Amino acid sequence: MKKILLILLLSITAFTVKAQNMTFDETVKYINDKIDTSRWSKITVTRNGTVTAGDKTVNLFDLPETHIAFYSQYDKGIAIWFNHPYYVSLALDSSIGRITIGGFSVEKDAERVYNALVYLRSLCTKSKDPFDK
Repeated sequence: MKKILLILLLSITAFTVKAQNMTFDETVKYINDKIDTSRWSKITVTRNGTVTAGDKTVNLFDLPETHIAFYSQYDKGIAIWFNHPYYVSLALDSSIGRITIGGFSVEKDAERVYNALVYLRSLCTKSKDPFDK
């Protein structure tokens, strides 16, 4: 009886446990694996949220929070522009423009990279001035 109960409990647990979240490094690798490097630069990201794509650098915590009209999906500066191809960008502001992370022929690929960037920001820690209270 105890063995049956144990097997039942283990079976339930096995089907309800969620997969572990990706680490910081795994998430950056995932994004870079999705980028077509024949047209776009791989990104580098530091744990404080600084992203470098090609010759442009921006911090994920310094992006504008207000939605810029022409983006289809927008989360605090991380955006998808549903134009063909589908572009995933870091919006700087409406006057300066954006840093494009990549162009994707399939909408789902763009959404995956967008979601990975939003998730990546949650893994970063915003740098604070040592004299801030």
